Amino acid sequence: MKSFYKPIIIMSYDPTQKYVWSPDEKIELTGQEFAIVVNAVRSILNLPEAPAIILADKANTALDSIMAKSVEEGKIKPAPTQLTVNRDDEETND
Repeated sequence: MKSFYKPIIIMSYDPTQKYVWSPDEKIELTGQEFAIVVNAVRSILNLPEAPAIILADKANTALDSIMAKSVEEGKIKPAPTQLTVNRDDEETND
């Protein structure tokens, strides 16, 4: 006899995993949680290093775009899995 019950799968959060969600998904924060996020972001943006870090992030984004285009055009290729080094000091030409 075939069972009509589907097993219940209980998901558990693992902070070491990456997660995705729909851009339309609504995720709620309490007022306290929202305040923590806002205050954390503001305190980071008020650090003296913040403008340099933001600029570095923008530069990284630009470089990623250039790299992606160059890979697609065949100008840049994946590195070999093992690099070899040409060492002249190991050669003996006596």
